[in-house]
Amino acid sequence: MSVKTILTTFAIATGALALQAGDSYVPFDSKNACDACPSYDHSLSFGYDTDYIWRGTSAATDSIWGAVDLDLGGGLSVGAWYLEGLQNTPSALNGNPDGYEELNLYANYALPQILGFDASIGYVFYDFYTDVPGTTESTEHEVNISLSRDAFGGTIGYFGAKGFVNNTWYHEANYARSLGSFAGLDVNYDAALGYWHTSGTSGFSHHQHRLSTSLPIGCRLTINPYVAYIDSLVGGPTGGAAGAFPAGGAGDQWFGGVSATYGF
Repeated sequence: MSVKTILTTFAIATGALALQAGDSYVPFDSKNACDACPSYDHSLSFGYDTDYIWRGTSAATDSIWGAVDLDLGGGLSVGAWYLEGLQNTPSALNGNPDGYEELNLYANYALPQILGFDASIGYVFYDFYTDVPGTTESTEHEVNISLSRDAFGGTIGYFGAKGFVNNTWYHEANYARSLGSFAGLDVNYDAALGYWHTSGTSGFSHHQHRLSTSLPIGCRLTINPYVAYIDSLVGGPTGGAAGAFPAGGAGDQWFGGVSATYGF
């Protein structure tokens, strides 16, 4: 499937969701346009990425994905996410000759604050599909914790994850803030520094920087474009260790994408 076909499909699907939004059009230059909108507990999302980069690893290029997220109340939320790479080249992570496919099933639970940090714990089940003859699908089970609080004009945070099948640890320090309004759009910046630990080897893997914005269409539908840059630290002068980085680094590159989120 060509990129042109995907983008056309994306435009048609976005238009269809906009028609179903059931709310009046919200102008992009209205900073408080959705103040009167109700909040929605659940969402449907789909998107396109030029590169699917997972915690510093380049898993697939030219990819489409879809997700459903449900808030069950009491601090508990669950969801499912599926991605398919459109390039028929073997993936660095699963060797699939028909391109990369991944399914995630996840749950998160909000905890009481920890030393002033908002906190949550989560579980993720990963299924990496493969069509390689004589091999079976690989899976991973992960538990994680997220911490965040307001600081330095934005939000600082920590994310830690333990993978049990491959016996890995991943740690990430992150920062996010609003850069203000430009041409009627609220522009946001976020950055992350990743650190991997696997069997006897550890090291910083990458740092990543992203600019993003949200374009509301009615109260239910939001279009979310972004552009990002990643700098791989694997084996570099900062002490990154290639052995601690699954399937090698993503290299130094720009990438981007766009998604649509529909609340219900």
